[in-house]
Amino acid sequence: MNSGENSENGSMRDLYISEHNAALLERVTRKKQELDKRRPLTQGELERLQEDFLVDFTYNSNAIEGGVSEFGKNRTLSRLQRT
Repeated sequence: MNSGENSENGSMRDLYISEHNAALLERVTRKKQELDKRRPLTQGELERLQEDFLVDFTYNSNAIEGGVSEFGKNRTLSRLQRT
């Protein structure tokens, strides 16, 4: 048996997904469907989504690295950098 197979059906297509991951996948799928319904997005909506993503990404990256910055401060810094 090669590394891409399991003994039950010969493939990895039936991998176990935890309840937590299944719920998360369902939530992401619903959000993607909601976003698709709102397309095409205006330029202002695209800019707001990009800013939100960058602020969230920066905050979470800092937290992973042990930083203690506040979420609101990240948003303020992001806005100041654009002006």
